[in-house]
Amino acid sequence: MQGTTTIDELDLALVAALMASPRAPWTRVAAAVGVSASAASRRWQRLAEEQLAWTTAHPGKHFTDWGVFAVASLRCDVDRITSAADELADDPMAITVEVMSGATDIEVTIATATWAEYTAYLLTRLPGIEGVRAVDSMVVTRIHREGSEWRPGALDAAQRNRLPTEEGVTAEAPPMDGVDIVLCQALGEDARMSLEVLAQRCGTSPSSVTRRIRRLVGHGVLALRCDLAAPQWAWPVQARVRGHLSSESRSGPLRTEDTTEVRLAVSGTGEHGMHATVWLRRVVELPDVEQRLCAAWPGFVVGDRSLTLRTLKRMGNRLGADGRREGYQGLLTWEGYLD
Repeated sequence: MQGTTTIDELDLALVAALMASPRAPWTRVAAAVGVSASAASRRWQRLAEEQLAWTTAHPGKHFTDWGVFAVASLRCDVDRITSAADELADDPMAITVEVMSGATDIEVTIATATWAEYTAYLLTRLPGIEGVRAVDSMVVTRIHREGSEWRPGALDAAQRNRLPTEEGVTAEAPPMDGVDIVLCQALGEDARMSLEVLAQRCGTSPSSVTRRIRRLVGHGVLALRCDLAAPQWAWPVQARVRGHLSSESRSGPLRTEDTTEVRLAVSGTGEHGMHATVWLRRVVELPDVEQRLCAAWPGFVVGDRSLTLRTLKRMGNRLGADGRREGYQGLLTWEGYLD
């Protein structure tokens, strides 16, 4: 049930700790934020019950090694934008759905297990929605930063060092099996679900669940995330910046220390083959963020920018008009990784 909770600095520190380590024990989280384990747990329970923050799971950085990750930009009849976005939010392949300002009316992040599924979705499903007049898309070839890596800057180095260390992503992940699929879906509902409940859901032992999570996250197949209802916190403005590489440049890595506002940065196909999502406190911050983005991403030239008017769904999580989580919809992409 939604209340009128006042969010304070301790709440932000708690969320920041869970962003850094989504399954950290409460004792470690408490040590990082300076309260008791029971107090940290109660705080989180309150935030989760009011849908102000949640933990979830989604395909990781190596998803593009075996699946298709794309961003589609839709132009719609003005009186059909809302209904089209609502319909798209029911699609499991549409993992994020946003209503936009500017040249794009609806932006859809698509994740499919196979190329055939992607082309069918792009050529048949999207044009078949009433009111959609035009569809453009960018197939992602490299993920420079994704949402689970974003931090609000609420913890200092000493606090971060009190949390469990996340292992770096390695390549060549082994094939998934049916138990892994169930595990990924369960973690999408709640990335802090207990080992005992996960084991019951998966029909295996808690120790097996622990090993599977470590393997899936370690190989970049799965990403765990603590997310929040951005409009209720300090980031009511979300913007999209798209562009291309200058002719004399090659795509390099994003220097993340200079671009703390960037939630997502990807490169891929199309006229605007470089794409960044930024979270802002105020709209007037956008020009400065663009400048720093161009400096931090070698060769990036801004070609288009737009604002998010409403996010209906983010990484499989349905969101209300106020940004709070309303439910979780399972993703269909995991099955493509089965051997």
